[in-house]
Amino acid sequence: MSNFSKAPRDIFLCFSLLTRIPINLPQNAFERQSRATWAFPLVGLGVGLLLWAVIDLLNIGLPLYIAVIVGMATSLFVTGAMHEDGLADCVDGFWGAYTKDRRLEIMKDSQIGTYGVLGLGFVITLKAIFLIEGAAQLSMILAAAVASRSALPMIMSQVQNARRSGLSQSVGLPSFMTAIGSIFLGCVLVLLLTGLTGILVILFTACLVCGIVMLAKRKIGGQTGDVLGACQIITELGVLALLSLF
Repeated sequence: MSNFSKAPRDIFLCFSLLTRIPINLPQNAFERQSRATWAFPLVGLGVGLLLWAVIDLLNIGLPLYIAVIVGMATSLFVTGAMHEDGLADCVDGFWGAYTKDRRLEIMKDSQIGTYGVLGLGFVITLKAIFLIEGAAQLSMILAAAVASRSALPMIMSQVQNARRSGLSQSVGLPSFMTAIGSIFLGCVLVLLLTGLTGILVILFTACLVCGIVMLAKRKIGGQTGDVLGACQIITELGVLALLSLF
């Protein structure tokens, strides 16, 4: 079977990995998890469309801020808040200990600490504010959702895993070309959605990703599934903030 003919299965596989949407896939489909990560931006497109659709529908008869809150809650339900969980774990671990091993231990703990609660509250509040300030425009929501997932395969491919187990490790190591494919697809979608402003979005996203990777290397010596989740949340928030200004 050619790679092109495997594309639909790869897309469904990525939705299965990054959301809680029940998708029936044959067991052997998961053997190509790492090769399917080129489709991560399309998951962002789908999740972003859902967020916008809920907000747009509810905003017909309800204030925008209520529509945004319900839309965000729907998005969290669909994704299982897996990225938000990663952010909370990173905030707790990175600033809750002084050694790499202890930080990783805290990040693996299922309980959330004070730093994690504060970090999540801060980020969710800001996301709602930026969505309201930007009038929850379709292009803004989709560009942020796509851009924030495009670089994840590259991080998985090029940044050493900080532990020998976990979600990032279980998915596998995407090839460099697979990671490039994800970035290329993400860039094309962002440019189609935002025009020339997309160039600024792409550069800003790259800077945020590099900053997060550098911090993760300094704190725990590499990346984990939690770091990937935190990266998605931070970059999405950054792009929303940027586009809310236009």
